[in-house]
Amino acid sequence: GDDDKQTYISHKEARDGQNVEGSYNYIDATGSLVTVNYQAGPMGYTENREVQEGAVQIDQRNIPQPWSGPLAGVSSSTSSASGSSSSSSSSLSQSDLIAQILRAIQPQI
Repeated sequence: GDDDKQTYISHKEARDGQNVEGSYNYIDATGSLVTVNYQAGPMGYTENREVQEGAVQIDQRNIPQPWSGPLAGVSSSTSSASGSSSSSSSSLSQSDLIAQILRAIQPQI
């Protein structure tokens, strides 16, 4: 952990053949302690997540501030060379969106 930056994480894991059991915990941006216990193996992955709110009081200096660097305050909707907008609003269902992403990342053989 880093007390100055308030970044804390721990992890432990044990393997038995193809099966893995483990846990990790961390302090999230709100100061909650998040503990995840997991199991993974040939039959899949399962986890149990517990959140203990208010475990750490986050120091004001460690709370992210709005971007103030280059292009700060510039609208994120820009136009490409073809004139179409890079920001879009879509009415795709979650399953349609997942299918579209899978098509895009599948290797072309």
